[in-house]
Amino acid sequence: MRQFKHLLIATALLSAGALAITPIVAQPATVSAATTQTKGDGVVTPAKGVVYIARSGGANTYSDPASLTSVNGHLAFGSAWRYSAILNSPTTGVTAYKVSGTQWVATIDVSNAPTATGKITAQKKSGKLYLSYYNDGIATYKDPEMKQINTGYAQLTFIPMPMGENGVAYDQIAVNTMGQTTAYHLAQGWVPAGGYFYEENPAVYTVEKGAGTVIVGTKGAPIYTDQTLTKTTGRTLAAGSQWQYFSYLKGQQSGVFTSQNAYNLGGNQWVARRDVTAYANGVRINSNIFTVNYPAHPTWSVAKYQFVNGQMKAVGLLPAKSQWKTFQDRIVGGKIYHSLGGNQWVLASTGTLKYNY
Repeated sequence: MRQFKHLLIATALLSAGALAITPIVAQPATVSAATTQTKGDGVVTPAKGVVYIARSGGANTYSDPASLTSVNGHLAFGSAWRYSAILNSPTTGVTAYKVSGTQWVATIDVSNAPTATGKITAQKKSGKLYLSYYNDGIATYKDPEMKQINTGYAQLTFIPMPMGENGVAYDQIAVNTMGQTTAYHLAQGWVPAGGYFYEENPAVYTVEKGAGTVIVGTKGAPIYTDQTLTKTTGRTLAAGSQWQYFSYLKGQQSGVFTSQNAYNLGGNQWVARRDVTAYANGVRINSNIFTVNYPAHPTWSVAKYQFVNGQMKAVGLLPAKSQWKTFQDRIVGGKIYHSLGGNQWVLASTGTLKYNY
């Protein structure tokens, strides 16, 4: 496992012959979030509440609420879901509720009151659940009929998850008069069946060859001895440090690539994707905003580079807290650099990006 050292330049600013670049914001500004936004031909308004699936056989969820054509999930009949926004389309007349970060359900498929499914019976049954989609929070209930909502959200593990990572245990199920499972009982309370859940982890994982560099996140990165991330070495990589990786754990679901879940730093020393940002070798597009913020010394200026004859040459400084538009990434000597345009680069570990890809 090989660590790379950072280079900071504490000398004079850019020489007269170097290219100039213009910061987007000289001093970071605070911007208030808008209360509404447009999506397609609709208007999205933040809102909170619970809807119940009223369509017989369940309801599809969609990634395009203005047109409701791209299906990305399915919610069980009678199940209840918290929503965080409502879309209204003046052109099509469609309205939809946002029940996750990327999933919307049509108003015509839901009710604001619990859906009648006959008598609900709680039965003892144990097992584990796995989340199939990212969500803003899953409503939990005090009763199997899901009429008495809890105030909090169930903190459940998102999948695809690495092998060996536990699902969420349940100890009871709720069954309606049609024999359908309508809810599961977790430690946090009752949650609706279907839609977000699998009873078995559907992802398949393989180790693939591939080299690149990872930057450790702000909380550090524990080192594991296996790609399933079940056995720790007791050691943690320092926040902001950079390391080469030589292979990664690839997840697939129904034959479709889902994610890189862990990275091998050599000698079966693995780190989890959640703890690092990974960059494959080569050049990639990265349209982003970079803020100068060297972790060890946030008030320091950091080096600016030019790429000359296959190497990075320091040519000046970028002020602390200044912001710059980026265009692509390049790995040179095992270190990651962001392009600022005009053959001007900055070391990735000396600041932060606004958007994570």
